Amino acid sequence: MQTKYVHAKTPHTSGLVAKYQLESQMFAVNSERTQYVLLTASEVEVCTNRLVKTCSIKSPLYPINLSKLCVIALFMQNTKLSKDVCTVNVQPTIILPLAEYLTDGYWAVSTQNLLRFSLVCNQKKYSTSTLSITAKPPIDILKLNMSCSASNEYISLLPIYNRESTFHIQNTFQNINTHFNISSLALWKPLSIAFPNLEIPELPPTLKDVKEIPIKKFIKELTPLKVVDKPWPHTNSVLSIIGLILTISVVTYLLVRYFQIRQGKLAKKFENDRVRATYAAHKEMVSAETEDGNTFAGTDDSTPALRHNPVTLTLS
Repeated sequence: MQTKYVHAKTPHTSGLVAKYQLESQMFAVNSERTQYVLLTASEVEVCTNRLVKTCSIKSPLYPINLSKLCVIALFMQNTKLSKDVCTVNVQPTIILPLAEYLTDGYWAVSTQNLLRFSLVCNQKKYSTSTLSITAKPPIDILKLNMSCSASNEYISLLPIYNRESTFHIQNTFQNINTHFNISSLALWKPLSIAFPNLEIPELPPTLKDVKEIPIKKFIKELTPLKVVDKPWPHTNSVLSIIGLILTISVVTYLLVRYFQIRQGKLAKKFENDRVRATYAAHKEMVSAETEDGNTFAGTDDSTPALRHNPVTLTLS
């Protein structure tokens, strides 16, 4: 197929779809996986006809080990080569889920969430069996048998019918699908590197009407945006502990200062009371000594002589 859709799993790319731009609608490889051929539209039509068991290919064969095509690099799961030769485009306004028919009843389904289909198969005349099938995000491949349809509230996959004789052959596509690791596709890696641990709050107006844009240009358009740093794990707990420690420190400081000031005031009051008591005691002593020192001298009783004793007061 021409493009491979992969929807982002990460929250900061929610609602966006990235896809590889492939060079061919369909290609074929030999059983040894040493040569490949890019099929033309007419060759695809003939070679996918279930009634025709063989087809003639006129397109040239190429060695896989010398290929510089993205479609071959992805098929061979050559991560280094795919990073160098593959172009990733972003569809910022795509509506999910998406589905594309591959061949022989196989569908590629791209979805943001787990998608469950109701499966209805008319396997026999007057007989209907109802089952279910599930597509996992971001992309999954579903197999519908002959006459089977799959549907849900978002999308319906139509059945296929063929008039032919039934016989068993090896399902080569199933073998390819089994060995192909879809989870190894790293379409969103450039965006994750450009915006680590960040959440895009809203697409800029210049991207809202864009159906498809290269991922490098998409990152460039997002760079001027104000992005929101997602909180690291346990951030709220750490901030709460820091706030509690600061509160306890401030309260402790205020209490210490309060008791220091109160102790100072009590000491000053005690000192003042001691000074006043000492002063009062000295005053009483002066009064007593003055009374004892008042005597009369000389021979003439009419001429009193008053003796004054000097008193020195010391206040401390």
